[in-house]
Amino acid sequence: MNGPSPAVLEVAPLVAAELEAARALTFPAYRPRLEAALEQRAPAPGWQTGVLGARCQGSLTGLLLYSLVPETDGCRRVLLHSLAVQPAWRRQGQGLALLAALEAALPRPGRYCLEASYTTRMPGWRGFEACLERAGWPQTQPGLLLARAHGGVLAAPWVTPGLPLPEGFEFFPWSGLTGAEASSLEAELERGDIPRGLSPFAEARDLEPEVSVGIRAQGRVVAWMTVLRSPLMPDALCYRSLFVRPGLRMGRRLGPLALAEAIRRHLGGPLARERPLGVFGISRSEGRKMLNFFERRLLPYCFEQHESRLARKELTPV
Repeated sequence: MNGPSPAVLEVAPLVAAELEAARALTFPAYRPRLEAALEQRAPAPGWQTGVLGARCQGSLTGLLLYSLVPETDGCRRVLLHSLAVQPAWRRQGQGLALLAALEAALPRPGRYCLEASYTTRMPGWRGFEACLERAGWPQTQPGLLLARAHGGVLAAPWVTPGLPLPEGFEFFPWSGLTGAEASSLEAELERGDIPRGLSPFAEARDLEPEVSVGIRAQGRVVAWMTVLRSPLMPDALCYRSLFVRPGLRMGRRLGPLALAEAIRRHLGGPLARERPLGVFGISRSEGRKMLNFFERRLLPYCFEQHESRLARKELTPV
């Protein structure tokens, strides 16, 4: 099939009659957001979702789905959820045209930070990066080292049931977190004592409370491993936030013990039938000790590894 000339390429907001064609051009997890955009429903307070379509010869050939989220630090974030072009129409400028139309659609004047997060597991990720580069986005940055595992990870010696916590420490399911403990942790997050990126309350809507686990000592929450129902992978749980208080990180192995307990609760319980896979991630900026643990103790029991990436482009007021 021959590609279009620029004269016959049209980019404009999607209309309701194109919904079925558009559904095939985005990830299943984002299809409800696509429908919300057409119905002008906000997916969260302060959010605004939009969708642009590229059309050639009367047919929908490309799609860009995005959200504007509340302003932080004087900059309004624009999250790029999905950019796709039908295979027969690729390498002909449609992705570039959609990105340009997105920038043109943003209300001005204003300062915006466009963001795209994705993984090297995504089909066509190299072409996506090349499109962003041609559109003037700075070089993408590596994020997390990611891995996927199934029940085979239970064979790891450090996951073996019966490895005890140090004396004076105890596990509890995250569903057992008390209101007073939650308030105390929230206060620590506000003060910056706990990094926001490791908040046990992040993405709380997707939290799996019976698999997520905490550790208490002397009546205080000292560690946790929170686990989420991955919205993008319906057969997996995402091991999101592993945190141990700084003064307890040496010698007690609380991090590996919390991770092992969550793995046993997940893969040794009924949820393993519905979601048999675990997705694990660690930042490349993490301390060498944790990176060594991830690479030497966990990866050998995983069947796949890949990487998350983040691209950002700032638009200054005009």
